[in-house]
Amino acid sequence: GQTVPPTSPTVSLVTLPIGESRVDALMCVIQDFHPKSVSVTWKAGDRTVSGQTWESEKGQTGLYSASSLLKLDSSVWESDTVYTCEVQHGANKTTKTISKDCSHCN
Repeated sequence: GQTVPPTSPTVSLVTLPIGESRVDALMCVIQDFHPKSVSVTWKAGDRTVSGQTWESEKGQTGLYSASSLLKLDSSVWESDTVYTCEVQHGANKTTKTISKDCSHCN
């Protein structure tokens, strides 16, 4: 097959359930990258916390997508703690942040 050049992912960080004021979890959506290997680190403030990252899936374009879910402690979220999703792909690190106060900031 054709060779796909190394491609850095597009990363977005969203609250779940989407559009609800009550937030149960965060999802870090990692799209359109190659090669397959990617690692996700979650932080709540300065503390590293563990989320669940799913296996990368290959799309029709030959690029991979993955996602990682972090279940929230609502009291920590309500205290305006800033959460960070760090995506390491090859030599590149992409960081997205979100908080209750600023649900659209990166």
